[in-house]
Amino acid sequence: MADTKVMILWVRKGARKPKMQGTATAVCSASKIETFRRMARAGRGRLYLIEGRTATEARYLIDGYRKDQEAFPVRMETDGGKTVALGARAVMAIGGAAEARENWDRRVREQGKVTERQSKALTGDHQEDLLRSMRLDLLFGDGGKGGA
Repeated sequence: MADTKVMILWVRKGARKPKMQGTATAVCSASKIETFRRMARAGRGRLYLIEGRTATEARYLIDGYRKDQEAFPVRMETDGGKTVALGARAVMAIGGAAEARENWDRRVREQGKVTERQSKALTGDHQEDLLRSMRLDLLFGDGGKGGA
């Protein structure tokens, strides 16, 4: 399953279909996971971290999990069943997000703030990512997508 990724899906209260929110390896994903966990604990919905190939496959796995939880050998429920991880890498993503939040909170407690350098290391540099993508677009045009 080397071509799988861990997807973050959110089902808000009263909705039926899980909505894809991103992947667990993207910039700021730890913050996103922790924010959705907080919302889930507050009763505003459910968070699913699913190891799969596509969002459609992830939705099928969620449906299967709702019908038969015992069919999934690697699974984790936390926050009173409001946060569910299916797959070993999805379970590790929850632990990684919690650890990143604890490191952030510890730095704020000890230093009174998080420096800009530390912030970029923890959350990524959106400005630099944007500039890098613009430079690549100028260098390579449309990326070989067949534009004029």
